[in-house]
Amino acid sequence: MLGTGLLAVLAVLAPSLTASRVSPLQALRSAASGEGPANGIGRTLLGLLCAAGAALLAWQQYTGLPQPGDTDYDRFAALTVVVLSGGLAFLALIALGPRLVRPVLSAVAVPLRHTGAAGRLAVAGVGVRRAGRPRSRWLSPSASAWSARR
Repeated sequence: MLGTGLLAVLAVLAPSLTASRVSPLQALRSAASGEGPANGIGRTLLGLLCAAGAALLAWQQYTGLPQPGDTDYDRFAALTVVVLSGGLAFLALIALGPRLVRPVLSAVAVPLRHTGAAGRLAVAGVGVRRAGRPRSRWLSPSASAWSARR
């Protein structure tokens, strides 16, 4: 029991010492700039390649479906192709996720804004720019405080 506690402390020691060497302002600047591995061109290309591979495998499996009465159909190979296609699609989603989240949420936000106050509250964070300022005044928490002062 003492050994597992000591092992946990040792496992956390190196990352915490590395994180303590970065100033808080520098960490905020790199987080606010949007630069980093999530926005790299290599990650986008990898995601697109995985998506294309998943689509090709799915199409190959669809065109290779047996006709009624076929007896020489290899179910194990078909299942393997389906699993590989799903795995590639999942990797594509992981790689392209940071690029796809904002446009997808913006598309979902359009109909939700017209559903009333609950819809506007649900999509309030979607329009926030990278600098932390919302696109319109009525979505920001400071706008209600500003209008209350008037």
